[in-house]
Amino acid sequence: GEQAQRKQLVIAISSSAEDLRWLAAHQYACSVLDKALSYCPVDDQRALAKKVLDISGLLPEMAVQRGGFAATQRLFKVIGDEPSLLAKAKLQLTQRASELVGSKHGRALAAQIYPELLERQPVIALPSPSRAPRQGGGTRGSGGGHRGGWGAGRSAAHSGRGFDPGGRA
Repeated sequence: GEQAQRKQLVIAISSSAEDLRWLAAHQYACSVLDKALSYCPVDDQRALAKKVLDISGLLPEMAVQRGGFAATQRLFKVIGDEPSLLAKAKLQLTQRASELVGSKHGRALAAQIYPELLERQPVIALPSPSRAPRQGGGTRGSGGGHRGGWGAGRSAAHSGRGFDPGGRA
């Protein structure tokens, strides 16, 4: 849209702290915030970033979710040349560091924009989602008697041999 429309967007999404919190914390609506921080006039981008930072805990809340990851990255680009806002943003992330490093998106964000935060945190070994036990027991690929997970071996139907109920296909 035109510059006047972009300015209206910033006004609309930041008219109240409650509306901005909802928008920034919503997985899909957060992309509107990302676009506003990307394409609105620079002064409006900074004002919007400041409003996000003025809401206690909102930045780390955005950072740990998939939808908020891009908007959080963009916010850091907007405030990058303002030491006071940068310090405020890093303080908010530091205060919720355990939540941040406990999520995939939070760790990725910290690695890109605040690697010192990761150095201060104990390493948390999280299982890979593909290796985590499934409900009902077992892991992927454990039901057929072959080793190696999905696609590691060929089934009897695809190998040209018949099915042997004794497990010797």
